[in-house]
Amino acid sequence: MRQSEKRRAKSENGAARARSGLIFAFRFSLFAFPLLLAGCAGPGGPGSPQGSVGSDPFDGGAGQAPSAETLFRLSRVLAAQGRENEARFVLQDLAQRYPAYPRTFCELAEIHMRAGRTDEAIEALSRGIKANPADARLIGNLGMCYMVKGDLPRALACFQKASSLGTDDARHRSNMAAALGLLGRYEESLAEYEKVLPPATAHYNVAVLARARKDRATANAEFAIAARMGERLPPAPAPR
Repeated sequence: MRQSEKRRAKSENGAARARSGLIFAFRFSLFAFPLLLAGCAGPGGPGSPQGSVGSDPFDGGAGQAPSAETLFRLSRVLAAQGRENEARFVLQDLAQRYPAYPRTFCELAEIHMRAGRTDEAIEALSRGIKANPADARLIGNLGMCYMVKGDLPRALACFQKASSLGTDDARHRSNMAAALGLLGRYEESLAEYEKVLPPATAHYNVAVLARARKDRATANAEFAIAARMGERLPPAPAPR
């Protein structure tokens, strides 16, 4: 195996080991991809065509093209029925018709991620960002995809950009802290966590990230600090 492939595999394994132990500013804000994607701009938010919300979601009107909201809700129904290929085709059509509707790209990326198609999810989100360059959630979700791939520098850059845009800042900042921790930048990670989490929880998260990197000395020290602060926290996860 080439050196670059070994480094990538190590990053992916570290991210995977960190998934189950972290405590977040928002439940499942990191690594639980569906919830983060579901947080994209809702009906009536940025990118929603005027007049698409509040009408019958499956009534485009005689002779009228279906609205973005109609197609989006149809894709949700199909996905709930397990018809994800059909949902994907509806979303691809929606992306062509209404590229300024950001929820499309979030949902499409989620379908790709559930099927293990991380590169396709990245492509979908990148297209969404091209049409909606200031959408923090699209950018944050792209960071999540890079996190899953183990490309931590790119993930961090996305989270930093998303956080700078202000929307759901605590969520993006928490993800930024996780990326910093997985890169071994523990002090920066702790500083970011402490902006959105109680101190003991921040130390606990840094410990989990250090454990994921097999840095047991740092992990044990951070778990000990968290325990001394008196908060009710889960027990330190067993080494893997």
